Amino acid sequence: MSHDVNDLEDRLRGLAPAGPALDREATLYRMGRASAPPRWPWQAASLVAALVAVGLGVAWWQERGRPPVEVVRVVERVVEVPVAVPVPAPSPGEAVTYPWPAPDLRDRPLYLRLQDQVLRHGLDGLMALPTPRPTGRTPTRDELLQEMGLESERGS
Repeated sequence: MSHDVNDLEDRLRGLAPAGPALDREATLYRMGRASAPPRWPWQAASLVAALVAVGLGVAWWQERGRPPVEVVRVVERVVEVPVAVPVPAPSPGEAVTYPWPAPDLRDRPLYLRLQDQVLRHGLDGLMALPTPRPTGRTPTRDELLQEMGLESERGS
């Protein structure tokens, strides 16, 4: 039996390992290449875009050399333009008349009377503002409302 073992050992020493039957990296690379879409559509689209850009550039360059074409069209029609009739401004001493009845200013609060006077006569026609009372104390809310011509909420 030792002879058989020695013979087996000799045969095993003479064997050389075989290369790998399946190369993992090469297989994965080939599978990736096979799954990729074809390259020609985007290459064709890029070529078409480049040709269009070149064509537009050449057309623009040729158009720059030509003089511009002017077309004159005469259109005749009557256009009515309203003319503003100037209204003479009243002199500072003249009373302003309105087509509606004049408001009774005595019943209006002071700030509305002042507003109306400024609108009628401008800032130059503004009457002298009433001077505050030198009482030394702050007026109450009711006093201020009464001075402005408004009713007090408590009194109503």
